[in-house]
Amino acid sequence: MSFSAMIVPFLIYWLALFVTTYITVEYGQNWLYAEPTRHFPIKVAVGTFALAALLTVLPLEYATMFTTSKHWLLLQAVIWFVVFTLLFEFHPPHAFVISVVMILTIPGLASMAVGSLRESRRPATIATPTVAPLGPRPSGGAAPTTKTITPPDQARPAGPGVIPKPPPPPPEEEPE
Repeated sequence: MSFSAMIVPFLIYWLALFVTTYITVEYGQNWLYAEPTRHFPIKVAVGTFALAALLTVLPLEYATMFTTSKHWLLLQAVIWFVVFTLLFEFHPPHAFVISVVMILTIPGLASMAVGSLRESRRPATIATPTVAPLGPRPSGGAAPTTKTITPPDQARPAGPGVIPKPPPPPPEEEPE
């Protein structure tokens, strides 16, 4: 992975972490301890910078978080706990709960944003559905025939505003 390909994911992770952690630290410190710690905006910037760098190198996605990446999840959970305890100055029980909730929500959501940027942009294709008739199979065991339904936008004639004329009615026979 090149250096330039790591900058955008890092910035996405850092933005998501900074906003959510800033709110969590400010309100958590006010609610739990009646006063936020000194210089907490700088502490949040430094702590989320480190956590975003960690998530850029070892991303956590919901699809693999609890299966193939559970060892990285445990490593990051320990690091998040240390950051919330030592840097953001939460008491250990509070730091444990907050870090567990945050690590289970924020990295997964931010990795969805990063993943959407990595996917290629292809034009959507319209699949034509195939409909099989309902009911019992005909005698003889032959498979039922299927017909393809043409979507309404493909059935229209070419050209803007062209409305097809209905076919003329069959000529009536004169009574003799």
